[in-house]
Amino acid sequence: MPRHPDRTTVLYELFPSRWDDDPVSRARTVFAGLAGVQDFALEWTATESGLRFYVRAVDDAAALAVLGQVRAAYPQADFDAVPIEDRPHLDPLHVSGHELASLVDLRLDRDAALPLDTDARHGEPLTGVLAAAVAATRGDVRVVGQVVVGHPPRPGWATNVQARATRSSQRLPVERPEAGTASLLPFVALASVGAAGMQGYSWYQAGDYLPLLAVGSVAVTGLPIGAFVWSRVLRGREPLSATLAEQKLAFPAFTVRLRLTAIGPRDSAESVEDIRDRVSATYEAFDHAAGNRLRPGRAERLRAPLDTPAGRFRGAPVLNSAELAALWHLPDLTSGLPAATKPGGRRFLPADDATGRGSRVGVSRHHGQNVPVHLPHGALYRNHLVVAKTRRGKSTLLQHIAGHLMQEIASRRERLLLVVIDPHQDLAESVLSVVPPGLEDRTAYLDLTDRRQPVGLNLLDVALFPNRDRTTENIVAMLHRLWPDNWGPRMEGALRAALLCLHQANQVRRRQEQYTLLDVVPLLTSPDFRERVMSQVPDQTLWSWWRSNYDNLGRAFQIQVATPVTTKVGRFEVTEAARLTLGQPQSSINPRTLLRDGGVLVVNTAVGLLGEGGSALIGATLLNLLGLIVEDRSTCRRENGAGWLP
Repeated sequence: MPRHPDRTTVLYELFPSRWDDDPVSRARTVFAGLAGVQDFALEWTATESGLRFYVRAVDDAAALAVLGQVRAAYPQADFDAVPIEDRPHLDPLHVSGHELASLVDLRLDRDAALPLDTDARHGEPLTGVLAAAVAATRGDVRVVGQVVVGHPPRPGWATNVQARATRSSQRLPVERPEAGTASLLPFVALASVGAAGMQGYSWYQAGDYLPLLAVGSVAVTGLPIGAFVWSRVLRGREPLSATLAEQKLAFPAFTVRLRLTAIGPRDSAESVEDIRDRVSATYEAFDHAAGNRLRPGRAERLRAPLDTPAGRFRGAPVLNSAELAALWHLPDLTSGLPAATKPGGRRFLPADDATGRGSRVGVSRHHGQNVPVHLPHGALYRNHLVVAKTRRGKSTLLQHIAGHLMQEIASRRERLLLVVIDPHQDLAESVLSVVPPGLEDRTAYLDLTDRRQPVGLNLLDVALFPNRDRTTENIVAMLHRLWPDNWGPRMEGALRAALLCLHQANQVRRRQEQYTLLDVVPLLTSPDFRERVMSQVPDQTLWSWWRSNYDNLGRAFQIQVATPVTTKVGRFEVTEAARLTLGQPQSSINPRTLLRDGGVLVVNTAVGLLGEGGSALIGATLLNLLGLIVEDRSTCRRENGAGWLP
């Protein structure tokens, strides 16, 4: 059956960032700031797919204290709470019914006063450990490394270390016994064993078994205990140089448990233990030539994640924050380790005084904090370029801004025309869904996908575009933007002359019979049609241009001049949706009323039906149309007109 931690713990997952360089020094700052905190663990988990990093604590208070230090040391890293109470399988130490766990404690091989190797010039040993863990895991096996932090070392521990270093530097006899005395110890011990053996043999010969059994029992139980005590005494009497003591005492110290756990299927017990042993062997990279080293202890089965009950840390290794930082830190992502990260660049929480008022556009989430973000009121009336990948929130941002502006228009606080031109329909529909009550009668929706009642937009409609030269230049400029690489002065001259003639002819025709952009093609290809149009053009300069630059040319040269124009304009003629929109003599769009009273104009330019060129042309034309109307009403706007926001 599943096994899970005996004590309820709080678990957070950490996500490293490529912007937080020098991770070891940052982790050193984390541990140094946790001198008064205990009952927490910093963990890493290696699977076949990559690495994940966690903070585990006995309660929320300890977790928040650790996360506060992580937030300060790793400003670009992020973290999320892991709901292990409701979903225990998300806990990397959770062992399901078909799994088994095998763990070892990594212990200091020498006295705790001797430091591990933390010299940055020797590289980052943890990178090798993590790489080995990822390489060793396969299938459903995972390896979890823990740095479990308990209480501070006993009072006076640092003082004792300093005193030992002082005695070693003074070469006191207690630290360096005489060679003759030391050389006699083995002979004394051997003589004692021989005497005890002879005495036991004499008891055996005499049949006196009671003393023999008593002495034998004492020897069997006492010798191991004595050997252990003697080893601890000798360990405490190891010479300790001032340099090593300074390295050990330079940072705050903690009692810790270094634990390595391998978890995998029950039918792969040998493989799980082999992976555990291979990964634990990589910790030899932390060996200090003159100091300490880590060695795996006896293999054990599953244990509680936080070894914090009273007495469990008695005799635990004592490590300082520099050693702990070398043993656990968020990786440098440039090392190539496959660590789980969050997408995006640098993240900074905005200041409340800078983004606390205006149009609310979202919430900034970082380091467990949620800060509402508002676009300041003054920024709404500036030009913006919104750039992001697909499905990163561009349309949502624009919808939030549009919703705020519509509230301003509905409340009459602002007299604006909000123009939303969307080539993909989703933004247009989302904006229409949040139109506030009372603004429906001042909202217009132009759906260019409607074939039954198509929207009409005649680019040469003199009622909307009365200025001939400006209208012509706008159309030429828009077409040039669509085909910048296929443009020349001769074709531009023919296009401009055709547009000027058609626009001037429309001034004497009924609005229902006006020429459109599509009539540029027959004007260049049909002499009869061109003669009929020119009969309505009083401008003799245009007559002269056609005679000098077109009519007097041979048919072959006329085709060379006309073809670049007709191929571009013909693109809109052969597309049904574009033809229905641009080919209507009378425009059905009149935004003058909306500009005068303020309102909302939503346009779906239907790039899927009109094509990219037609959709871009119509969208640009609408914006230019509105700009021309605003310029024509500039004097009126200064006095009492409405603004407009595209």
